[in-house]
Amino acid sequence: MSEYVASIIKTSDLKQDVAKILENIGWSNIVRNDSTVFIKPNFTYPYYKEGITTNPEVLRILMGTLKDRCDQVIVGESDGGNRSYSADDAFHGHNMISICKELGVDLVNLSRKPSMYIEEPILNKRVKVQLPKMLLEDVDCFISVPVLKVHVMTTITLSIKNLWGCYPDTMRGLHHKHLSHKLALIVKKVNPQIALIDGTYALDGHGPMFGTPKRQDLLIAANNPVVADGLGSRIMGVPPSQVDHIMVAEREGLGTTDL
Repeated sequence: MSEYVASIIKTSDLKQDVAKILENIGWSNIVRNDSTVFIKPNFTYPYYKEGITTNPEVLRILMGTLKDRCDQVIVGESDGGNRSYSADDAFHGHNMISICKELGVDLVNLSRKPSMYIEEPILNKRVKVQLPKMLLEDVDCFISVPVLKVHVMTTITLSIKNLWGCYPDTMRGLHHKHLSHKLALIVKKVNPQIALIDGTYALDGHGPMFGTPKRQDLLIAANNPVVADGLGSRIMGVPPSQVDHIMVAEREGLGTTDL
């Protein structure tokens, strides 16, 4: 990527604002007519909770915009950690089954897809991750759609941390050792070309599943996840230098936090 672009919008008309923020980051130069697009929301709860999971209306508008341009759009998530709930429960609780059927979008439980292990060095530390093969072999454009929220373990969770949900093992919490390096490896492999951070509600307090939702009416987008998270963290009042996984990704050469 020769040029990084980011945008912030204070929303008033969500449909118009999603379209505008995508236009601001040049999405039509990324998504081609023949692209297979994968959308990764943050469904870290089995039903929609403001400030905790991705707003289904943001997803509906995004999917509709994409379907006007390309034929194949896929929404996917893995089962909840520690076998707490299935991705199918989350799809039902976020009305994704109905929305995807209406728009002609595929809906996949990543925990049920064939997967493979990848092991590579990140900043001279060798780490291994498990990823669904479809994300590595069948997707032309990966879009991360997280929530603007805090996280008790990683300080904040935005577009990079949202990728941990691509790890199909429901016991992925057992693999948190060297998490920042593993997240950088996932960024490297799935290559999110668009990050759209849902700040309609943000989360303060504890996170990622409990805290105080705060209505912000914000959208943040970028054509690079490190750029998006560097911007999002500053908006939250957290210097990116205090978020280890953002710093590891930047030092690995996967983007910049220099605005």
